[in-house]
Amino acid sequence: MIKANLGPRSRKALSRKLMQSLLISASIVLHFCSQPIAAGRRTGDSINASNLMHNTNKKGGSIPSDVPIRVAYQGEPGAYSEKSTRELLGANVIAVGYPNFEACYRAVTAMECDYACVPVENSLGGSIHENYDLMLRYDLTIVAEHDFRVRHCFLVKPGMKREDVKYAISHSQALAQCDGYLRGLGITPVPTYDTAGSAKMIANTFNGVTDGARALPGKCTPENTAAIASDLAGEIFGLDSLDKGIEDDDSNFTRFLLLGRKGVVEHLTKKISSKARLDIQF
Repeated sequence: MIKANLGPRSRKALSRKLMQSLLISASIVLHFCSQPIAAGRRTGDSINASNLMHNTNKKGGSIPSDVPIRVAYQGEPGAYSEKSTRELLGANVIAVGYPNFEACYRAVTAMECDYACVPVENSLGGSIHENYDLMLRYDLTIVAEHDFRVRHCFLVKPGMKREDVKYAISHSQALAQCDGYLRGLGITPVPTYDTAGSAKMIANTFNGVTDGARALPGKCTPENTAAIASDLAGEIFGLDSLDKGIEDDDSNFTRFLLLGRKGVVEHLTKKISSKARLDIQF
């Protein structure tokens, strides 16, 4: 449900984009349902990034499918937006982090990136109103959507034990989602600007990186502080994960939209059977 307060024109414009998303999603489903399912793979698994590449160049020749696409996301390396991007598109993608959501839209519009992967709704936190506003401002197409399961990890400097941790740093929403876990361990939550950014701050501090790096807040040190972030952030910044899935509610999902300058239907190489029928109900 969209909770933003929009005027009649804005609601109409957004409704057109959401209807566009529905039709594109239906086309994807019909496309995959018309093909046999490969062994070990289920219909509805991640979209192969090569299927999103332009199939022909200006002269009509094919473009190699192994050319990686560039996808913009908001946040530091290892952010949940990057993890969602890789879960949706697979390994053959270059994920490019930007400082804010609008920068992602601009990157696609300016052809710096092929697509942007942005969150629009969280099952616990509600709608991300900013991205609905930006969808109205920028003329991008909704290519696909992905419901991403958020799993928080307890990340620490290598060699630390759980009993060494006095503070936990992360985005305020992530801390709130792990409140029961932290209370049970007597750990004090300290909010920061970003989940993956918190992992980066711990890694930068014990690695001696100071040039342009954010400092750990207050009494936090790499020896007494854990970051709550994704397992991908832990891998990128060289942190140990002492615990996974520490969120209090296991129904924590975020819906992401993949936005591009063109739709995905042009990339579907198989013809959809003329016998297929699509019923849309409201």
